[in-house]
Amino acid sequence: MFPPTKWAAEFNAALTVPFFHWLVGPSEVVEVEVNGVKQKSGVLIKKCRYLENSGCVGMCVNMCKIPTQDFFTNEFGLPLTMTPNFEDMSCEMVYGQVPPKFEDDPASIQPCLSDFCKSLISSFLCNTELPSIFGFANIFWKRCAALQAPLRNLVPVSVPNYKHEIMMRWEAEAVVD
Repeated sequence: MFPPTKWAAEFNAALTVPFFHWLVGPSEVVEVEVNGVKQKSGVLIKKCRYLENSGCVGMCVNMCKIPTQDFFTNEFGLPLTMTPNFEDMSCEMVYGQVPPKFEDDPASIQPCLSDFCKSLISSFLCNTELPSIFGFANIFWKRCAALQAPLRNLVPVSVPNYKHEIMMRWEAEAVVD
Protein backbone atom coordinates (compact mmCIF):
# COMPACT_ATOMS: atom_id res chain seq x y z
CA MET A 1 0.00 0.00 0.00
CA PHE A 2 2.77 2.45 0.96
CA PRO A 3 6.11 2.06 -0.81
CA PRO A 4 8.94 2.02 1.74
CA THR A 5 10.30 5.42 0.74
CA LYS A 6 11.61 8.27 2.87
CA TRP A 7 8.55 10.34 1.89
CA ALA A 8 6.11 7.60 2.94
CA ALA A 9 7.91 7.09 6.25
CA GLU A 10 7.94 10.83 7.03
CA PHE A 11 4.30 11.18 5.93
CA ASN A 12 3.17 8.40 8.28
CA ALA A 13 5.16 9.89 11.16
CA ALA A 14 3.52 13.27 10.54
CA LEU A 15 0.05 11.65 10.52
CA THR A 16 0.70 9.64 13.68
CA VAL A 17 1.17 12.66 15.95
CA PRO A 18 -2.23 14.37 15.50
CA PHE A 19 -4.34 11.31 14.73
CA PHE A 20 -3.16 8.93 17.46
CA HIS A 21 -2.91 11.38 20.36
CA TRP A 22 -6.21 10.02 21.72
CA LEU A 23 -4.79 6.49 21.82
CA VAL A 24 -1.17 6.84 22.91
CA GLY A 25 -0.94 10.35 24.34
CA PRO A 26 1.31 13.29 23.45
CA SER A 27 3.98 12.62 20.86
CA GLU A 28 6.27 14.46 18.49
CA VAL A 29 8.04 13.79 15.21
CA VAL A 30 11.78 13.31 15.72
CA GLU A 31 14.72 12.90 13.40
CA VAL A 32 16.07 9.35 13.21
CA GLU A 33 18.60 7.48 11.14
CA VAL A 34 17.32 4.73 8.86
CA ASN A 35 19.87 2.79 6.82
CA GLY A 36 22.41 5.58 7.27
CA VAL A 37 20.01 8.33 6.14
CA LYS A 38 18.68 10.98 8.54
CA GLN A 39 14.97 11.59 8.18
CA LYS A 40 12.00 12.85 10.18
CA SER A 41 10.24 9.50 10.30
CA GLY A 42 10.49 8.91 14.03
CA VAL A 43 7.70 9.49 16.52
CA LEU A 44 8.52 9.83 20.20
CA ILE A 45 5.52 9.00 22.35
CA LYS A 46 6.39 10.92 25.50
CA LYS A 47 4.41 8.72 27.88
CA CYS A 48 2.44 5.97 26.21
CA ARG A 49 -1.10 6.03 27.53
CA TYR A 50 -1.57 2.33 26.73
CA LEU A 51 1.62 1.21 28.49
CA GLU A 52 1.08 3.53 31.45
CA ASN A 53 -2.51 2.36 32.01
CA SER A 54 -1.83 -1.33 31.53
CA GLY A 55 1.48 -1.29 33.39
CA CYS A 56 2.18 -4.60 31.70
CA VAL A 57 5.12 -5.57 29.50
CA GLY A 58 3.20 -8.52 28.05
CA MET A 59 0.24 -6.40 26.99
CA CYS A 60 2.53 -3.76 25.49
CA VAL A 61 4.59 -6.28 23.51
CA ASN A 62 1.81 -8.71 22.53
CA MET A 63 -1.13 -6.38 21.98
CA CYS A 64 0.59 -3.26 20.68
CA LYS A 65 4.23 -3.55 19.59
CA ILE A 66 4.22 -6.85 17.66
CA PRO A 67 0.79 -6.47 16.01
CA THR A 68 1.45 -2.83 15.01
CA GLN A 69 4.89 -3.62 13.60
CA ASP A 70 3.47 -6.63 11.77
CA PHE A 71 0.55 -4.63 10.35
CA PHE A 72 2.66 -1.77 9.00
CA THR A 73 5.50 -3.98 7.76
CA ASN A 74 3.49 -6.81 6.21
CA GLU A 75 0.08 -5.31 5.39
CA PHE A 76 0.98 -1.70 4.59
CA GLY A 77 4.38 -2.54 3.15
CA LEU A 78 6.06 0.17 5.24
CA PRO A 79 8.49 -1.19 7.84
CA LEU A 80 7.97 0.06 11.39
CA THR A 81 10.04 -0.54 14.49
CA MET A 82 8.63 0.29 17.92
CA THR A 83 10.93 0.56 20.93
CA PRO A 84 9.10 0.88 24.25
CA ASN A 85 11.00 2.25 27.24
CA PHE A 86 9.64 0.42 30.27
CA GLU A 87 11.35 2.76 32.74
CA ASP A 88 9.79 6.07 31.67
CA MET A 89 6.80 4.60 29.73
CA SER A 90 7.82 6.32 26.49
CA CYS A 91 7.99 4.63 23.11
CA GLU A 92 9.85 5.42 19.91
CA MET A 93 8.31 4.51 16.57
CA VAL A 94 10.58 4.53 13.51
CA TYR A 95 8.79 4.33 10.18
CA GLY A 96 10.96 2.89 7.43
CA GLN A 97 13.10 0.79 9.78
CA VAL A 98 12.68 -2.98 9.53
CA PRO A 99 11.85 -4.42 12.97
CA PRO A 100 14.29 -6.95 14.41
CA LYS A 101 13.38 -10.62 14.59
CA PHE A 102 11.44 -11.27 17.77
CA GLU A 103 14.21 -13.34 19.33
CA ASP A 104 16.70 -10.48 18.70
CA ASP A 105 14.41 -7.76 20.07
CA PRO A 106 15.32 -6.49 23.57
CA ALA A 107 11.59 -6.33 24.39
CA SER A 108 11.45 -10.13 24.07
CA ILE A 109 13.56 -10.57 27.20
CA GLN A 110 12.03 -7.77 29.26
CA PRO A 111 10.78 -9.29 32.52
CA CYS A 112 7.31 -8.72 33.89
CA LEU A 113 6.71 -5.50 35.81
CA SER A 114 4.46 -7.34 38.27
CA ASP A 115 4.78 -4.80 41.06
CA PHE A 116 3.66 -2.15 38.57
CA CYS A 117 0.79 -4.11 36.99
CA LYS A 118 -2.43 -2.07 37.16
CA SER A 119 -4.71 -3.64 34.63
CA LEU A 120 -7.42 -6.04 35.69
CA ILE A 121 -6.16 -8.63 33.23
CA SER A 122 -2.55 -8.31 34.38
CA SER A 123 -3.50 -8.42 38.05
CA PHE A 124 -5.69 -11.46 37.42
CA LEU A 125 -3.01 -13.34 35.48
CA CYS A 126 -0.19 -12.49 37.88
CA ASN A 127 -2.09 -13.53 41.02
CA THR A 128 -0.78 -16.83 42.41
CA GLU A 129 -3.68 -17.08 44.88
CA LEU A 130 -6.33 -17.63 42.20
CA PRO A 131 -7.53 -21.13 41.32
CA SER A 132 -6.64 -22.53 37.93
CA ILE A 133 -9.39 -21.72 35.44
CA PHE A 134 -7.46 -22.81 32.36
CA GLY A 135 -5.28 -25.90 31.99
CA PHE A 136 -2.21 -23.75 31.31
CA ALA A 137 -2.87 -20.99 33.87
CA ASN A 138 -0.95 -22.38 36.86
CA ILE A 139 2.40 -22.26 35.12
CA PHE A 140 1.74 -18.72 33.85
CA TRP A 141 0.71 -17.39 37.27
CA LYS A 142 3.72 -18.97 38.92
CA ARG A 143 6.12 -17.57 36.31
CA CYS A 144 4.63 -14.07 36.30
CA ALA A 145 4.51 -13.71 40.07
CA ALA A 146 8.02 -15.06 40.58
CA LEU A 147 9.48 -13.01 37.71
CA GLN A 148 11.39 -16.14 36.74
CA ALA A 149 10.81 -16.12 33.00
CA PRO A 150 11.50 -13.38 30.51
CA LEU A 151 8.86 -12.76 27.88
CA ARG A 152 10.84 -14.80 25.35
CA ASN A 153 9.38 -17.91 27.01
CA LEU A 154 5.83 -16.58 27.14
CA VAL A 155 5.26 -14.88 23.79
CA PRO A 156 5.13 -16.13 20.24
CA VAL A 157 8.02 -16.50 17.86
CA SER A 158 5.62 -16.24 14.93
CA VAL A 159 2.81 -13.70 15.10
CA PRO A 160 0.12 -15.28 12.87
CA ASN A 161 -0.49 -18.34 15.05
CA TYR A 162 0.42 -16.82 18.40
CA LYS A 163 -2.59 -17.94 20.47
CA HIS A 164 -2.18 -21.59 19.55
CA GLU A 165 1.59 -21.46 20.02
CA ILE A 166 1.40 -19.86 23.47
CA MET A 167 -1.19 -22.38 24.68
CA MET A 168 0.90 -25.27 23.38
CA ARG A 169 4.02 -23.96 25.17
CA TRP A 170 2.20 -23.37 28.46
CA GLU A 171 0.52 -26.77 28.38
CA ALA A 172 3.82 -28.49 27.58
CA GLU A 173 5.61 -26.67 30.40
CA ALA A 174 2.76 -27.29 32.85
CA VAL A 175 3.11 -31.04 32.30
CA VAL A 176 6.85 -30.87 33.09
CA ASP A 177 6.31 -28.95 36.33
